Amino acid sequence: MFIHKIIAIFVLPYVQLCYDKKKMRLLFIRGVIMNLENPSKENMSYILEQLGERLDVVNRTILDPEDYDLNKYDELKLMYEIVVQKGRLSASEAQAFIEELRSVRKN
Repeated sequence: MFIHKIIAIFVLPYVQLCYDKKKMRLLFIRGVIMNLENPSKENMSYILEQLGERLDVVNRTILDPEDYDLNKYDELKLMYEIVVQKGRLSASEAQAFIEELRSVRKN
């Protein structure tokens, strides 16, 4: 019991935990719980940041949240979920996702 309290106090605020139950994705990040089901600029920014890391995007300017319309949030979230579920991507798969991100950006 004591060790669990130590983990909760010192480790959890710095670890990202994903919880998926009944299609509700909750993220515990640095002490904050996020629900990605709700379209918001903060959620979109998080999704784009994670996509950049998972796809190894070198030119992060294509992931500026200001360049994306909140109306396209569901498409971005779907891409994020696919990338997370797939885990490791080949170079051609990553390139295909990057091209799809470019097509979702504002003109």
